[in-house]
Amino acid sequence: MNFAVNLFADKDYYKESYEEILKSKPLKNYEDILGGILIVFGIVLLFIDANQVIGLFPYFFIGVGIYEFTKFHYSKYKWMKEISKSKLINITTQFEFDDEKILHTGSYSKGEIVWKALKSIKKTKKGLILRLENKNCIYIPLRNFDNQQQIEYLLNKNFN
Repeated sequence: MNFAVNLFADKDYYKESYEEILKSKPLKNYEDILGGILIVFGIVLLFIDANQVIGLFPYFFIGVGIYEFTKFHYSKYKWMKEISKSKLINITTQFEFDDEKILHTGSYSKGEIVWKALKSIKKTKKGLILRLENKNCIYIPLRNFDNQQQIEYLLNKNFN
C-alpha cells in the first residue's frame, strides 16, 4: 500500500505530540504524581515523628518529591520554549509510506527510513507514535490520515 501523509508542525502539534508521547511512557507520565505523593508522605512523617526519632528522612522525601514535581513540569516548559524558538515550527513535512520504506520531505530535511529501523508503532488516543531503533520517534496525529485503512496498514506492518 502506498500513501502520503502531510504533517503541519505548529505549536499545537508539538504540544499534542509531547503529551501523547509522554502518555505512552508509563513511568514518565506519573512523575508529578509521584513527586506529590513523596511530598505528602514527607509532611506526614514530620507530623508523626514529634520526637524526631527518624531524623532527616521526612526532609529527604520532601526534597525528592519537590525535585520530581519540578523536573516534570520544567522539562515540558523548557521543551516548548525551545520549540517556539526553533526553525522547525510552522513547517509542513510529507511522509510517503510504501512497502519498503518511509520517505520524508520537508523544508529542512529529506530522507528515507527503512522499515527495519522502526522498533514499534503505537496508537494513542490522538495519533500514532513511530518509535525508531535509535530512541527517536515520529508522532503523526490520526486526523492527518485520509482513512482508517492507512492507520491499520501501519499498525499491522511487520518491520523485521
